[in-house]
Amino acid sequence: MGGSASSGDFLAALADHEGTVPIRVHRDYDVPSWWTDQSLVLATSHSGTTEETVSATEQILKRGGVVIVIASGGELAGFSELYSTCFLVPIVGGQPPRTAFGHIFSRQYACLQRLGIMNMKSEQELNEIFDRLEDVSQNFDFTLDPEGDIAQLAAAMTSAYIHSWTNRMWPSSPSFQKSTQRKFSKICKNRTHPRNESQRNCRLGWRWRT
Repeated sequence: MGGSASSGDFLAALADHEGTVPIRVHRDYDVPSWWTDQSLVLATSHSGTTEETVSATEQILKRGGVVIVIASGGELAGFSELYSTCFLVPIVGGQPPRTAFGHIFSRQYACLQRLGIMNMKSEQELNEIFDRLEDVSQNFDFTLDPEGDIAQLAAAMTSAYIHSWTNRMWPSSPSFQKSTQRKFSKICKNRTHPRNESQRNCRLGWRWRT
């Protein structure tokens, strides 16, 4: 469910590309009708307390299924101490699930690689992947470019969000409104696609936010 399930979606897409078996992402309290005790289950919940994941996993374990739990704690992680067919792969806790995507996905992928479901990567391939990840990470790191488009967009969206809520509680000052609009206008002018289209999109976004 939620941020924890997003890594499963990526995994399923990769399985279609390079896997030896299909992967299905399940987001429900009950066990799918097509499940058998020959199925391998990766029960993933960053907190280990997601109701749907805990419920379906417990049902599978009671039926004798094999489950690999990926969690930072909670009831889900505790199943490995209660069932001999449950194996825990711990992850780092204390952060929102969507920011823990790397922790979750890397463990899922590594498990499937070791089981022969996904292709093992060579050292050169891994280094190329890490280089691309580092480049992307730096490109989107607004701390490296405080005046860049991403930092300006974040500031404008934050201001617009605050503005939409403060309007409900007390009138915001005209200077506050003008400041936020200037930030949005500046972003529009910096876009690479046609100016009129860019400004139209930004105006639509501004109206939606407010």
